[in-house]
Amino acid sequence: MFYGNNIIMFKQKCPICDSKLEYDIDNLDFYLMEEHYNCPNKDYSYSYEYGMTNITIGNKEFNYTYLDSNVKKALILKEIKLETERLKSLTRLE
Repeated sequence: MFYGNNIIMFKQKCPICDSKLEYDIDNLDFYLMEEHYNCPNKDYSYSYEYGMTNITIGNKEFNYTYLDSNVKKALILKEIKLETERLKSLTRLE
């Protein structure tokens, strides 16, 4: 899965169109403060800022924080996966 903090760093391609993601990472004293990944085609964006994760798939935005329950995060990640699969299938039809 490429939606969370760990895996996206290894898969630097857009999950929708497979374009190479543009990214920016900011650290302070070796701690990750901000992390941004953006698709040049605007199909996907991911940002992590001070404990808040924002993911945009197409025109839908999803967000969660480190304070959210694991159940809430799991539901959000499931929604993200479904939306990603839906947009990928539309992209294949074009």
